[in-house]
Amino acid sequence: MKGILKEEYQVQGMRRSVEAVLVVHEYSHPHILLLQLGVSFYKLPGGELKPGESEEDGIRRLITESLCAENSKRVDWEVVSTLCSWWRPNFDNCLYPYICSHITKPKEQKKVLLIQVPEVYTFVVPRNCKLIAVPLFMLYGNSQTYGPIISSLPVILSQYNFIFHASFAPAEITSQKICLNSEEKSIFLNISYINAIDAIAMFRG
Repeated sequence: MKGILKEEYQVQGMRRSVEAVLVVHEYSHPHILLLQLGVSFYKLPGGELKPGESEEDGIRRLITESLCAENSKRVDWEVVSTLCSWWRPNFDNCLYPYICSHITKPKEQKKVLLIQVPEVYTFVVPRNCKLIAVPLFMLYGNSQTYGPIISSLPVILSQYNFIFHASFAPAEITSQKICLNSEEKSIFLNISYINAIDAIAMFRG
């Protein structure tokens, strides 16, 4: 990666990337959808932005490319808010949620965005990936397994008040209202039981 990032930086400058936080639930406890590659590597859906591409357009494109079937109904993924920004100061694997004053030319900026999920949706994932829903209590403080960005999400999401409207049998879909700091602005996120996610996740060749 170090060599690729160096070559890319020389041509395009700082890399800009985005990742999506998609929230679901099992038994009224929030879970975050992650892509699992191999036995022990986990990542949020997302990736690198194209030159001149906005964060909103980029995350919509990346979610569509990684989680949607080619013939599926087009979804205009709504960006609810930017949860956090992470910086890569050098050509290595370390990212930080801040940038020091002596770093004048960071090599990457990564933004993590909260995305509105449709009430009902069928996710399609590549064959080398597995789509899993991980509860917040398993992510919290567990940077050894999930890395610093994903393990920090429970703290960041604590600013939201999760209100679960209905409780159905497993494998059914319901919805959830989330309010930020008692403000008037509120959003609805899709909430699905893990059994439902397992049932609707298909594989793309």
